[in-house]
Amino acid sequence: MKIIFYKMKDVNFYILFALLIAISCTKKQKNKNYMLFTPNVVEAKGYIVPTDSMAIPKTVIVSNPPKIMAGKPRVEPINSNIHFVGIPKQVIVGTPKTVILGDDYCLYPKSIPAIDRPFLAGIPKVVIAKDASIKDQNPKNFSSFGKLQGLNHNQIKALLQDQGGNLWFGTYGGGATKYDGKYFTHYTEAEGLSNNRVYSILQDKRGNIWFGTYGGGVTKFDGKHFTHFTEKEGLSNNIVYCILQDKSGNLWFGTDGGVSKYDGEIQLTGQATFTNFTEREGLSNNHVYSILQDKSGNIWFGTDGGGVSKYEETAMPSRRVIITHFTEKEGLSNNSVYSILEDNTGDLWFGTFGGGVTQYNGRTFTHYTEKEGLSSNRVYSILQDKQGIIWFGTNGGGVSQYDGKVLPANKARFTHFTEKEGLNSNNVYSILQDRSGNLWFGTFGGGISRYDGKSFLHFTKEEGSTNNMIYSIKQVRNGNMWFGSDGDGVSEYDGKSFTWFTEKEGLCNNRVISILQDKIGNLWFGTYGGGASKFDGEYFTHYTEREGLCNNRVLSIYQDQRGNIWFGTINGVSKFDGKSFTHFTAKEGLSSNMVWSISQDKIGNLWFGTLGGGVTKYDGEIMPAGKATFTHFTQKEGLSNNRVNSILADKSGNIWFATYGGGVSKYDGKSSFTHFTEKDGLSNNFVYSLIEDQSGNLWFGTRFGLSKLSQNYLSKFSGNQLGLSGMSNSNQPILFKNFTYDDGFLGIGCNREAICEDIKGNIWIGANDRLTLYNPEGDDPDTIPPNVQLMAIQLFNENIPWVKLLIPSHEREGQSEVKDTSITLGNGVTVSDFIFDETTRWYGLPQNLNLRYNNNFITFKYIGITLKQSKQVKYQYMLEGLDENWCTPTLLTEASYGNLLHGNYTFKVKAMNSEGYWSKEYSYSFSIRPPWWKTWWFRVFVIFLVTTCLFGFYRWRVAILRRQKIELERLVREKTAEVVMQKEELEAMNEELTVTNEELYYKREEILTQTKMLQAHEEELEAFNEELTCTNEELHYQREEILSQAERLKQQNDKLREMDEFKQGMTSMIVHDLKNPLNLILNIPKSFEPERKDRVV
Repeated sequence: MKIIFYKMKDVNFYILFALLIAISCTKKQKNKNYMLFTPNVVEAKGYIVPTDSMAIPKTVIVSNPPKIMAGKPRVEPINSNIHFVGIPKQVIVGTPKTVILGDDYCLYPKSIPAIDRPFLAGIPKVVIAKDASIKDQNPKNFSSFGKLQGLNHNQIKALLQDQGGNLWFGTYGGGATKYDGKYFTHYTEAEGLSNNRVYSILQDKRGNIWFGTYGGGVTKFDGKHFTHFTEKEGLSNNIVYCILQDKSGNLWFGTDGGVSKYDGEIQLTGQATFTNFTEREGLSNNHVYSILQDKSGNIWFGTDGGGVSKYEETAMPSRRVIITHFTEKEGLSNNSVYSILEDNTGDLWFGTFGGGVTQYNGRTFTHYTEKEGLSSNRVYSILQDKQGIIWFGTNGGGVSQYDGKVLPANKARFTHFTEKEGLNSNNVYSILQDRSGNLWFGTFGGGISRYDGKSFLHFTKEEGSTNNMIYSIKQVRNGNMWFGSDGDGVSEYDGKSFTWFTEKEGLCNNRVISILQDKIGNLWFGTYGGGASKFDGEYFTHYTEREGLCNNRVLSIYQDQRGNIWFGTINGVSKFDGKSFTHFTAKEGLSSNMVWSISQDKIGNLWFGTLGGGVTKYDGEIMPAGKATFTHFTQKEGLSNNRVNSILADKSGNIWFATYGGGVSKYDGKSSFTHFTEKDGLSNNFVYSLIEDQSGNLWFGTRFGLSKLSQNYLSKFSGNQLGLSGMSNSNQPILFKNFTYDDGFLGIGCNREAICEDIKGNIWIGANDRLTLYNPEGDDPDTIPPNVQLMAIQLFNENIPWVKLLIPSHEREGQSEVKDTSITLGNGVTVSDFIFDETTRWYGLPQNLNLRYNNNFITFKYIGITLKQSKQVKYQYMLEGLDENWCTPTLLTEASYGNLLHGNYTFKVKAMNSEGYWSKEYSYSFSIRPPWWKTWWFRVFVIFLVTTCLFGFYRWRVAILRRQKIELERLVREKTAEVVMQKEELEAMNEELTVTNEELYYKREEILTQTKMLQAHEEELEAFNEELTCTNEELHYQREEILSQAERLKQQNDKLREMDEFKQGMTSMIVHDLKNPLNLILNIPKSFEPERKDRVV
């Protein structure tokens, strides 16, 4: 019993220990922060080829190479979309008509109370925006979004970028669409829009978005509710063409029935009103297509047929409203004014339907039409970009760019962008420039087109380049560019036209793989199959195997510091000193005969990049004759790959190797290679070309784009771990900036060694199917961090309609606020018992969310809103309460957490754009309730209950044991008396058995003695046998009787022995049985009263 009691105490201890563990146990997940770049650095162990194993190079004297006079080349002018501005017509402004409101014949309009009836917006449809459409014929780098990419409609009437960076598209029939760089969110009549034909969009100072519709009046959207304003609510007309918010906060709506002024956004208290202006109140025409407020506060209304009306309010106290009309009579080019712009100098531009554009400076009207270079006289929209260039969206003429505000008048140009230049439609209704500098064009039928042609320009056959495969590029001293093609010879580009030289004009072969201009000025063309051609401007001189070249398939040409020209071929290298060729192959020390690239470092060593043999260093140009060595670097010696496409010796003395599959290897010239691959940000590990620009930046042409390694960042890196010291979290370095197909590098991949920088800093790249020009000045760095927003919170990978779970009372048939708390998801899971205060604007997320313990599989969907290289945005997130560090940077826009324990959590996420600028952290806090059996009150109750039960059990058990003790003591006394009595009886029986045993023993001995005596006399009896024959039978009978008696005595003796053994066993058993119960009985009291001594009865 003592042991049992101790075990009970152990069980209680384990129960309490388990409760403590349940209370204090939390789960932690450790994540490392991977913001440091860690390129692989390995030791460079060059293999020096033993001198005695190399053959002596073969030298061939060049005799008389063929010299051919160049024929007349073919000239292909480029298709130019630039038109110099003609002399525009200028008209001195006539005397306009002026109307003063408040006069007898023109009364000031009355104010109409505006009825405000907001209602909850429906949940919009969200779709992933597919990759932008890019036309094959696209020299100016346009990309487009239409129905195939996820838009609801291809007719885009209005554009807006909101305060969060989202783009809004107003469509003619598809409602309004929001675009954040990854998703399209559609709002239509089904979600609460008054009409699906949206002509205008504006975001007011409070963040509300207003949609002017064709037939549905105006719709206000505050991110949660829609509010309709139509003629019933006081609007002048339900066809709304344009919207303006003035400096005071009033909203102006240009309609098909005049102008409506709405003061609801400035009214803090009281009734909002509409004030309507029509021809009766002084307007020149009721069809108002455009509105603008100038820097002086005047409001201009462009009308369809009435020219322009200027609305001017005089200062207090004698406040008057003056409306001035400007029409064709006063000098306007056309009375149908569809768009108005005030430029950075204060001039006004009026886009007309039929009369081109009119510039107004307060004194004169200047007309620009098709005659002066405008692409079309029907101008729908006007915008001035950040550089001061003005853009005109036209009907039928695409877009016209006018640079007359940034260039002298005699150099002003109109640049046309139409479907030929890559625009998706020539009917452009709206224009917008986003914060990152991209231009967006809303077209009629072509969806939305994005323009980033300032960074990349493309040349194909349609632009004058006869061949789309350019294998080599070189800028010569006069500034012209030369391009070697695959099959069409070589061309010279002077900025206006391409001049082509082929075999017909004297070139040795039409497949030109490499180009070099030597120190004298001659051009050398290495061809694949025809050897090399030297061109001095008049004659072609050919060098082939016949003249001593080691092979006619020339892959690379390089001139060293001494003026020697080296030809890399598929069969080794040929050195030409002007008189003879010297051949170097694998026998003479090269690592491979297939030599793809050649370069020379600052010291004078020559480097040969080979196919399969890595790279070979040759010091023969700096060492004395006979002491030159070849040193091999392959993967075994530390190179990243044995196929080397291109070599560059940079200004710092490093040697860079572009490899086929191993990324880029940098050799420090001493002891180590540093490898840069995709894991470090390189666009692809197959690198075909590389170049160092004037600023020290390195450019790598890869299989899937163009990568820039910034010298500014690279110079700050130290050690093997490339982290920046002293950089703020808001700007972390991006080691490589990549340009891919989505970013305007439409050629996708690059050709081997086809890259060159011109004197202006432009980078020319021979891409897979075109010649591409990159203009770094047009590539404005994106210094605006992404705007991180949480888009959705899912449970068990299903969207939850949070907005519908919390519905205002007036939308629930007069009931008080109702919360739906049970939903069965599409996957069959039922979630319930939500607790939250309110939903957020725009995304409808629950605030202060509190979830049930088993609703603990949560997915957060987030987005970093940016419109420039949005696919390269990287994210880091963490869940406070679970994670200890930020996760690895990822391109994913969702994070899932399953089986979360109860507790308080905060989800944090931040985003980094392609330039390395980090956004602010976005935080969302929520909690998970514990199950009822893990609540604090239940734990207290359990502890109390367990303690009470244990104490009650203890008391009950003690009482039972006490009663058992008394009963056992009584039984002990009775059993002891019985045992003593049995003991005495057994002892008496034992004495009787002992006596009986002795008697039997004595009888046995006596019988045995008698038997021995009888046996002794047997012989005597036999002697007298004959004499006793007569008495033999009698004696025999007596003998048999004696033997049977002896046998009976033996059996009795055996029984006595058995009885003796039984007695001894019985005695031992009785003593044992008496001893054990007695000890048990005597020990029971000791477990409760240790001081009591055992008493054995």
